[in-house]
This record gives sequence, structure tokens and C-alpha cells, in this order.
Amino acid sequence: MPFLIDAHLDLAYNMLVFNRDYRRSVAQTRALEKNTPVPERNGEALVGWEEMQRGQVGLVVGTLYISPHTSAKEWDTQQYRDRNTARKLHLEQVAAYEQLCDQSPEMFTMVRTRQELGGVLQDWQTPADFPHRTHPVGIILSMEGAEGLPHLQDLTEWRERGLRLLGPVWGGGRYCGAAWGKDLTIGFDREGYELLTLMAEVGIALDVSHMNHVSMRQAIDFYPGEVVYASHLACESVYGASWQRLITDDSIAALVERDGVVGLVPANYFLRSDFGRNDPRDKVSLTSLADHVDHVCQQAGSAAHVALGTDFDGGFGLSVVPKELNSIADLQLLADVLKNRGYNEDDIAQIFHGNWQRLLLKIFAD
Repeated sequence: MPFLIDAHLDLAYNMLVFNRDYRRSVAQTRALEKNTPVPERNGEALVGWEEMQRGQVGLVVGTLYISPHTSAKEWDTQQYRDRNTARKLHLEQVAAYEQLCDQSPEMFTMVRTRQELGGVLQDWQTPADFPHRTHPVGIILSMEGAEGLPHLQDLTEWRERGLRLLGPVWGGGRYCGAAWGKDLTIGFDREGYELLTLMAEVGIALDVSHMNHVSMRQAIDFYPGEVVYASHLACESVYGASWQRLITDDSIAALVERDGVVGLVPANYFLRSDFGRNDPRDKVSLTSLADHVDHVCQQAGSAAHVALGTDFDGGFGLSVVPKELNSIADLQLLADVLKNRGYNEDDIAQIFHGNWQRLLLKIFAD
């Protein structure tokens, strides 16, 4: 089974809001959450350490995600009303990751340097064979939505803390237009362009997920840094309807031109416009995910620009993922679907880890 990199998991948010312990298996988490409000609020769990080992998920991007109070539920303990609170919550999430890795270094490890990245990649050259042979899962920090950043100059401090990836917006209202915004024609403002410039100067890569179509294209074209990518979305052309949360063919082409990567979310309502949140999940299979993979490959002319950013446990769970998936371990089933479409082992290795690995080696060049 190929090694797999997942470019988007809200692990710290889940740990702090829902008290999820990712050292547990998915089965253990589901059993503990049975008859609690958690499955209704965030879906049945899809991620656990055992499943990461079984699925060869050895490196993940762990987000720093906090909720703007304007869109947060009353039970959400990671919501902010002002920028000082946002900073406090971001630091709490960093501390949660550090505690997880410090308490269980045989299970999880922080990746903040090229040497640490190389160590994780070296470990996973030998596949895990749970429970007989296991490896620590590497966690790379990414800030999902910087709307709460008190000052742009704080990026220098965050870079020193090991932050290498950042998506400027989640809900919008600062820097540029977001996919959830009311006015979808809004692009970047002056502060937004200043943010992109400073990100490039300090060496933080740009994630264009959650931007509206106008902002996404502006960001791809303007960002003066080396690495720009989309961590977690899907293809609007395949989806079957217009939705600002997805990427257009025009932006795919622009990312390919910059050697970027499109990370796909294996959530049914991202893959097909005719899937409703209350529809039976067996309405959608991994062939739909493969349709999006294939579309990016056809647009790019190769398998070098598409990968996975699952967003599993990020506001959805078991009930809205393709019918073959019971947990993150089952992403390996995508390999056979792609083989049946003519993708060879090298192509699949690129999609599962090689493309993200190429970008990460650029990001951690120093």
C-alpha cells in the first residue's frame, strides 16, 4: 500500500471542542461518543491513530482552526469575538498538538524543520504493519483562516513557531472574499495583498482554499512566494453546479502553471451536487472521487498536480463519505479504482503522497 499524506485535518479543534483523543481508534471514539451530542454536531469519527497506521497515513497537515463568533454554535469553545481571543485560541491549539506529541512520541511527532520532515519520510519508507510495526505520524502546522491575526507582523513570530502553511480566509470579512461571503465578487483588499507579500517574505506557503473564485485567481496570480496550493476542495466542473467553495478549471490551470497541487475532499456533498446532507451515503462511491482526480489530471496533462486533503472530522463524518469508506484507513481503496482507470503505480504514488511531498520539500528548503 502506498504511503499517504493528508493535507487537511482539524485535529486540535476536535481535541479541544469534542475532547477527541486521536491516540484512540475510530471504533473506540465512536463507542465513547455514542448517545452524546458529538456525532450530531460533527459526524461519526473517521480518524484515529490505528486507522492512520492501517491506511499508511504517515504525514498530515494539522490545522489551527478557530470559529468566528458570527458563524459559531453556542457549544463551540474555539470561537473568537476579537483578535486577542483569536491569538489565545491559536496558541491553545499549538499547545494541544505539542502535548499530544510530547505525551506519545511513538504515535505523533511535530514537523517544523526539514530534518524533522526527512525523519518522518524516512520512517515511512517501510510501510506500517499494525500492530506489529508502527511509525509516528508527522503533524505539520497550518493556519486555516488568518482573519483573527492581531497584526500582520505576527507572521514572523508564527514562522519561528514552525508555521509554514496558511490559508488567509475561512469565513471572510478580512483580506479578501470568501466562498461563504455574501458578495462573491469581492477580491483582495490592500491588507490582503500585504498579507500575501509578507507570507512570501517570511517563507509561509499559500493555501487558497475557502476563497471565492475572484479571490482565488487573484491570489494565485499575485502571491510572490514559491508554493501556492489548494489543500481541500473539489472540482466545480465535475461537481455539476456552480459553488464558490470549489475550484474552477481556470484556477486549476493557474495552479498547474505554478507547479501547485489541488487537494480533494472525499465528502459526498463536495463530489456531487445532487447529494444532500441527509441522503444515504451509499448514493456515492469512490468512483466519484476518482472523477475529480481524473479531471485534474486531464486538465494538467499528468498526475503531478492532484492529491488528498480529506478534512475528515471537520464538520462531517461517516454518514457523508463514499460508501466504501469506514475510516481514513480505507482511502487505500482509491488505488484500485484508479488502477481500473489506467493509472499506474507511479501515478498513484504521486497522488497519494508524491505531489504533496514535492511541495513540502520546497517549503522546508531551509
